[in-house]
Amino acid sequence: MIIGAVEAGGTKFVDGVGNEKGEIFER
Repeated sequence: MIIGAVEAGGTKFVDGVGNEKGEIFER
């Protein structure tokens, strides 16, 4: 799930697949 970094309260990291787009994922 693609989420907003600010809205994310859990662990945030940039996924390798969305690295070039800078998509933030929560796990």
